[in-house]
Amino acid sequence: MTVVLVIVLAVAVAGFGLWRAQVRQKALVAWAQSAGWSYQASDPTLVYRWVGQPFNEGGRNRRVREVLSGSVTGADGPHRITSFTYSYTKDSGSSSNGSRSSTTYHHHVMVTPLPVALPTLELTHDGLGARLAKMVGGQDIQFESEEFNQAWRVQAHELKFAHDVVRPLLMERLMRADARSVSFRIEGDTLLIWDDGRTNLDRIGPYSFMMAAVVESIPRFVWQDHGYDPPITSNAREGQ
Repeated sequence: MTVVLVIVLAVAVAGFGLWRAQVRQKALVAWAQSAGWSYQASDPTLVYRWVGQPFNEGGRNRRVREVLSGSVTGADGPHRITSFTYSYTKDSGSSSNGSRSSTTYHHHVMVTPLPVALPTLELTHDGLGARLAKMVGGQDIQFESEEFNQAWRVQAHELKFAHDVVRPLLMERLMRADARSVSFRIEGDTLLIWDDGRTNLDRIGPYSFMMAAVVESIPRFVWQDHGYDPPITSNAREGQ
C-alpha cells in the first residue's frame, strides 16, 4: 500500500508540474502576441553567448528558455530586446542517506545589442557579497556621488571608460527604485541586465525602457572613440 501511495503521489506531482508549465507557456505566448513580440520555448545558442554573470557561475544543465524578442522605442529610436530565463544546476554534496542533493538557479536576463563592441563594464548592487569581495581586493570604482557609491559596485577593464560612461545622467537613472533589483553589464556588443528568478512578464516593459535609457546615456564621444559615429540627437549632443 505504501509503495502504491508513493507512486500515486509521484504521478500527481509530475502531472501538476506539467500543468503549471503549460499554463506558464500559454501566458508567455499570449504576452508575446499582445506585445507584438516573438516567442521561443528555448534557444541553446544563447547559453554560452556571454561569459560574465550569471553565465560564469558554473553548474550543469545550463539552459536558456522562455525566449521573448521584440523592440521598444526610446528617446533616440528603436532598441531590439531579447528576454529569457537562464538556469543552471549546482550539486551541494551528499545527504546523510548517501543521496546527492542539488539546487537549480534561475535568472531573468534581458539583452540589447550595441552598435559597436565596447570595453566590459559591470554594475552590481553593493550588498554583502560585494563588500566581502572588496575586502579581499575586489575592484569597486568610486564616483563623485557617495550615495551612488554606496548603492552600486562598479567594475571595468578600463578605468577611463567607466568614468566616461557612468556620468551624472546615468547615475541618476540607476538610483531610481526600478533599477535597484537588477544588475547591468556591457559585454562586447551587448548590454545585459539580470535579476533573480524566472522571467517576470510585468518587468519586461519597464526593464526594456530602462535598458534603452542606459544605452542612450552613453556620450557621443564614447561611441566615436570606439569606431561608431551615431546620428546627432538631443541625447547625443548632451553627451558631447
